[in-house]
Amino acid sequence: MADGRETTVADSPAKTARSRFATLASVYYLLATPGFMVLDYVVGANIRVAFLDGHPGLRAWYYAIALACGAVVLARPRLAPVVGVTESAANIGFLIIGVFVAYLGMLDDAGGPGDIVNPFTQRAIVNLVISATWGYASYINAVRRMQRGS
Repeated sequence: MADGRETTVADSPAKTARSRFATLASVYYLLATPGFMVLDYVVGANIRVAFLDGHPGLRAWYYAIALACGAVVLARPRLAPVVGVTESAANIGFLIIGVFVAYLGMLDDAGGPGDIVNPFTQRAIVNLVISATWGYASYINAVRRMQRGS
């Protein structure tokens, strides 16, 4: 460059644009929480909190926390990677716990005198795959942004 600095990949407009896009995607994902709530409560498509099926009170708390995370990221975009890692790691952890609890419930049914209730319906599995994939992608994206410091 004219001022004696070398141009690096970190200075490239493409990298800056990708970093801004990733931050905006985190902000909009968290701020899209009301849309996910409408899909969940009105349409019945529980995409974001599959691990809380059957727990409407906890789902309401989750949505309130997600809205708060969105507000934090909107107010302080530099915190988007930290909030993204925390939120997506929590989602993945809760999803794992939710699947395990459902499996244990099925085992409990099998040991009892009644019918076995299978919580792993086609809809539940599709929901699980969507939630797990989105959670993983969100987590990896946020970790990469934290490593880059963007």
